[in-house]
Amino acid sequence: MNIKYALKAILSNKLLSIVLIIELICGYYSFYNILDYQKQINEESKKVNFIYGNKSLYQMTLNGFGGMAFKDSEKAIDCIKELQKAKEYTFTVGNKMQADLKPFSGCYKFKISSLPMSSSVVSVNGFVANENAVNSFNLQVQEGRLFNQNEYSMGKVDNIYPVVLGANYKGYFKVGDIIDGVKLMHDTAIKIKVIGILKKDTSIPIKFDNYNIFFQSEKANPNFVNLDNYVLKPFITNTSEIDATEIKSDMLGNFVVLDKSYSEEKKEKILNDIKDKLENATGDKFIITSYDKDITKQLDQYINSRNTYLYTSITVLIFLSITIIVSMLSSINKRKKEFGVYISSGARMKDIMSMISLQMILISIIALMFTIIAILIYYNFFDGDALLSAHDPNIQTKSLDFRILAVLLFGGVAYSAIASLIPIRKIKKLNISDLLRRDD
Repeated sequence: MNIKYALKAILSNKLLSIVLIIELICGYYSFYNILDYQKQINEESKKVNFIYGNKSLYQMTLNGFGGMAFKDSEKAIDCIKELQKAKEYTFTVGNKMQADLKPFSGCYKFKISSLPMSSSVVSVNGFVANENAVNSFNLQVQEGRLFNQNEYSMGKVDNIYPVVLGANYKGYFKVGDIIDGVKLMHDTAIKIKVIGILKKDTSIPIKFDNYNIFFQSEKANPNFVNLDNYVLKPFITNTSEIDATEIKSDMLGNFVVLDKSYSEEKKEKILNDIKDKLENATGDKFIITSYDKDITKQLDQYINSRNTYLYTSITVLIFLSITIIVSMLSSINKRKKEFGVYISSGARMKDIMSMISLQMILISIIALMFTIIAILIYYNFFDGDALLSAHDPNIQTKSLDFRILAVLLFGGVAYSAIASLIPIRKIKKLNISDLLRRDD
């Protein structure tokens, strides 16, 4: 009965109901974004603190690209081997590569958008990483395993390369599958063996520059690459199994990770020593680039966006509360005769108070439904991911977070009930005899 009369009250006061619904939609949308950004802040903080909590990050950047390959591949690899084994720092290698696979069911979801797809080959994103990168950046598998020492040193056996696939490949391939007719970097007509599948949302740090443009959307983090759609290959330290051009290409994604507790003098000495070794081994010139300030850049962006929505939400909440209280008090004065009819029909004052509270709760739920529709429309047609997904199947549009929606639902119901308290107090003070007078 209460629901019936609450709905009737909403429909009989269309203008007021529409105003309240619009204001609630604005509030819901702002609070949804606050919670969504807070979730991203928590994830980013966890990721940044885990990898860089007490570390300083540097990169040996080529001072001019020079030739396509190092002059002496043997010396370059020997130098990298030495750097990889250092105890005072961690030297990582990681870079993008291209993998050409035979077309498979659903391969359009993984293809590189800028490259054509034929009946015989589909080009997908790949990533090459050394053992230090895999271990330091906490890459983990949900099935199978990661690379072993022999695979890092030798690479392929019987023309079969070991690879670990991103999480989105699960269901298309399984651990143990051997895929032939593959091209990895400069190796053609080879086979790859799936030895593992990464956990969902596994990511790895990488430089964001002219050589490495890794982004899945305009809001994506340039400090990390999501590997869900990638084929991961080990960085091989056997010069008979790695192309000279490939060595230099992979080196573009190097990182030097130092302990923050080191003095500036010690850091400078270590970095200059690494720089000298690389220059002597390769014949190229390097410059030392610090990434300490860039590490938290995306985190700062999330925090700024969250704060913007927070201020907006507080403003909306204040105006919404004022509107609800004033409009509901005004409505009570106009509905005294209606209340009198309910009482003469057997209703109690308690029933009328429940109806007023239920009216606000129903308006809140209706507003939340429209908010969900608005968010879905934005995600699918106007969000940066949606605009880019029209050109790149690797990019997926954002989906609703039902945990946040559940919080909004319970929060909205609680807020509506609390906002109804002042109008309900006024109803309590009404005189039943006055309500029953026909001329009221």
